[in-house]
Amino acid sequence: MSKQIYAYLSLTVAMVIVGSSVVIGKLVVSSFPVFLAAGLRFAIGTLVLFPILLKREGLNVPALNKRDWILLFLQAVTGAFLFTVFLFYGLKLTNAAEAGIITSLAPAVVGVLSFLFLREKGMVHF
Repeated sequence: MSKQIYAYLSLTVAMVIVGSSVVIGKLVVSSFPVFLAAGLRFAIGTLVLFPILLKREGLNVPALNKRDWILLFLQAVTGAFLFTVFLFYGLKLTNAAEAGIITSLAPAVVGVLSFLFLREKGMVHF
Protein backbone atom coordinates (compact mmCIF):
# COMPACT_ATOMS: atom_id res chain seq x y z
CA MET A 1 0.00 0.00 0.00
CA SER A 2 1.41 3.39 -0.94
CA LYS A 3 2.08 6.04 1.68
CA GLN A 4 -0.55 8.32 0.16
CA ILE A 5 -3.29 5.68 0.28
CA TYR A 6 -2.27 4.76 3.83
CA ALA A 7 -2.46 8.45 4.83
CA TYR A 8 -5.94 8.86 3.30
CA LEU A 9 -7.12 5.65 4.93
CA SER A 10 -5.76 6.78 8.30
CA LEU A 11 -7.48 10.15 8.00
CA THR A 12 -10.75 8.49 7.05
CA VAL A 13 -10.64 6.12 10.02
CA ALA A 14 -9.78 9.02 12.34
CA MET A 15 -12.75 11.05 11.09
CA VAL A 16 -15.09 8.07 11.47
CA ILE A 17 -13.95 7.67 15.07
CA VAL A 18 -14.37 11.40 15.78
CA GLY A 19 -17.77 11.48 14.09
CA SER A 20 -19.00 8.46 16.00
CA SER A 21 -17.92 10.05 19.27
CA VAL A 22 -20.60 12.72 18.77
CA VAL A 23 -23.32 10.11 18.32
CA ILE A 24 -22.07 8.06 21.26
CA GLY A 25 -21.78 11.27 23.30
CA LYS A 26 -25.46 11.98 22.66
CA LEU A 27 -26.37 8.53 23.95
CA VAL A 28 -24.13 8.92 27.00
CA VAL A 29 -25.43 12.36 28.07
CA SER A 30 -28.99 11.10 27.87
CA SER A 31 -28.08 8.61 30.63
CA PHE A 32 -25.36 10.35 32.68
CA PRO A 33 -24.65 13.86 33.97
CA VAL A 34 -22.26 15.85 31.76
CA PHE A 35 -19.27 15.90 34.11
CA LEU A 36 -19.62 12.20 34.91
CA ALA A 37 -19.79 11.43 31.19
CA ALA A 38 -16.68 13.55 30.56
CA GLY A 39 -14.84 11.84 33.42
CA LEU A 40 -15.79 8.41 32.11
CA ARG A 41 -14.58 9.37 28.64
CA PHE A 42 -11.16 10.34 29.96
CA ALA A 43 -10.96 7.34 32.30
CA ILE A 44 -11.64 4.95 29.41
CA GLY A 45 -9.16 6.83 27.22
CA THR A 46 -6.51 6.55 29.91
CA LEU A 47 -7.13 2.83 30.35
CA VAL A 48 -6.73 2.29 26.60
CA LEU A 49 -3.84 4.65 25.88
CA PHE A 50 -1.64 4.19 28.97
CA PRO A 51 -0.68 0.57 28.17
CA ILE A 52 0.11 1.63 24.59
CA LEU A 53 2.36 4.39 25.94
CA LEU A 54 4.14 1.97 28.26
CA LYS A 55 4.64 -0.53 25.44
CA ARG A 56 6.06 2.07 23.04
CA GLU A 57 8.03 4.26 25.43
CA GLY A 58 8.51 2.18 28.56
CA LEU A 59 9.25 4.31 31.58
CA ASN A 60 11.45 6.68 29.56
CA VAL A 61 9.21 9.70 30.00
CA PRO A 62 11.08 12.95 29.42
CA ALA A 63 11.56 15.21 32.41
CA LEU A 64 9.37 18.30 32.33
CA ASN A 65 10.05 21.57 34.07
CA LYS A 66 7.37 23.60 35.87
CA ARG A 67 6.54 25.73 32.81
CA ASP A 68 6.06 22.62 30.65
CA TRP A 69 3.73 21.06 33.24
CA ILE A 70 1.66 24.26 33.35
CA LEU A 71 1.42 24.43 29.55
CA LEU A 72 0.55 20.74 29.33
CA PHE A 73 -2.14 21.18 31.98
CA LEU A 74 -3.63 24.22 30.20
CA GLN A 75 -3.66 22.35 26.88
CA ALA A 76 -5.38 19.37 28.48
CA VAL A 77 -7.99 21.51 30.22
CA THR A 78 -8.83 23.76 27.28
CA GLY A 79 -8.19 21.42 24.37
CA ALA A 80 -9.72 18.24 25.71
CA PHE A 81 -11.71 18.63 28.91
CA LEU A 82 -13.56 21.88 28.18
CA PHE A 83 -14.20 20.79 24.60
CA THR A 84 -15.80 17.58 25.90
CA VAL A 85 -17.87 19.39 28.52
CA PHE A 86 -19.13 21.98 26.02
CA LEU A 87 -19.82 19.26 23.45
CA PHE A 88 -21.83 17.23 25.96
CA TYR A 89 -23.80 20.27 27.15
CA GLY A 90 -24.50 21.13 23.52
CA LEU A 91 -25.64 17.58 22.84
CA LYS A 92 -28.18 17.94 25.63
CA LEU A 93 -29.69 20.88 23.72
CA THR A 94 -29.54 19.57 20.13
CA ASN A 95 -29.43 16.34 18.21
CA ALA A 96 -26.33 14.42 17.20
CA ALA A 97 -26.61 15.26 13.48
CA GLU A 98 -26.62 19.01 14.10
CA ALA A 99 -23.81 18.67 16.62
CA GLY A 100 -21.76 16.66 14.11
CA ILE A 101 -22.16 19.39 11.51
CA ILE A 102 -21.14 22.10 13.96
CA THR A 103 -18.17 20.08 15.22
CA SER A 104 -17.00 19.28 11.70
CA LEU A 105 -16.85 23.00 10.93
CA ALA A 106 -14.24 23.56 13.66
CA PRO A 107 -11.17 22.92 11.45
CA ALA A 108 -12.48 25.30 8.79
CA VAL A 109 -13.17 28.01 11.37
CA VAL A 110 -9.70 27.58 12.87
CA GLY A 111 -8.19 27.86 9.39
CA VAL A 112 -10.10 31.05 8.58
CA LEU A 113 -9.34 32.63 11.97
CA SER A 114 -5.65 31.70 11.61
CA PHE A 115 -5.61 33.32 8.19
CA LEU A 116 -7.36 36.48 9.42
CA PHE A 117 -5.79 37.03 12.82
CA LEU A 118 -2.48 35.15 12.80
CA ARG A 119 -1.61 36.02 9.20
CA GLU A 120 -1.14 32.36 8.25
CA LYS A 121 -0.21 32.20 4.59
CA GLY A 122 -0.56 28.52 3.82
CA MET A 123 -3.73 26.98 2.54
CA VAL A 124 -4.20 23.32 1.69
CA HIS A 125 -2.19 22.36 -1.38
CA PHE A 126 -2.93 19.26 -3.40
